[in-house]
Amino acid sequence: MVRSVEEVKERLREGYQDAKKWSVGLWWEFRGKILAQFLEKEDVERILGWEIEDYKPQPLTKEEILRQMREYFDFAVEKCINERGISAERSIAHYEEWIWLLGDDKFLDKLKGVEYYPYGEPKLIKIAEEYGFNARELVA
Repeated sequence: MVRSVEEVKERLREGYQDAKKWSVGLWWEFRGKILAQFLEKEDVERILGWEIEDYKPQPLTKEEILRQMREYFDFAVEKCINERGISAERSIAHYEEWIWLLGDDKFLDKLKGVEYYPYGEPKLIKIAEEYGFNARELVA
């Protein structure tokens, strides 16, 4: 079951508070943007305390989340194959947030137990298996 708007607001709030201890910029790029896009602009700005430009909220639906996951998958695979460390890590962080948004806690727990090395490949393979994405390039 997809998370509620209130749950997303709380996760955004908690993530932002935690990120202030280390790096808001990295948190925003890796996780915050994924969550924020499913909230109203005013809510995001109130939580973060800064203005967001060119913002268009997305519907918080299973269909939209899965669409984004599918659309992003080839990019994530490319970053893995080309050994793009930071981009590969960001891709896995995005997927963890999307999976959380879907409310798929059982799979998220399973995914956290999967090895990251090399460049998120084992995690991407598990994601592809779970959600029916094409991971042909990873297992070739």
